Amino acid sequence: MREDAFEQLAVLAELAGTRLDTFLSMQTELSRSAAAKLIENGSVLVNGAVQNKRYTVKENDQIAYFLP
Repeated sequence: MREDAFEQLAVLAELAGTRLDTFLSMQTELSRSAAAKLIENGSVLVNGAVQNKRYTVKENDQIAYFLP
């Protein structure tokens, strides 16, 4: 995957503490299960690293995701 093909999101304070799959579904048009599949496939990075769908996002985390 090309780095420029990723969409970028930043976690704001009011969404800190949310599970990664829930956060992604809230910020995009994806369902939570579709977001979970992207995470499991390695198409979502948190601060440049792959995380588990249960990862709890923190304020100022940088979320990058790739929609195939």
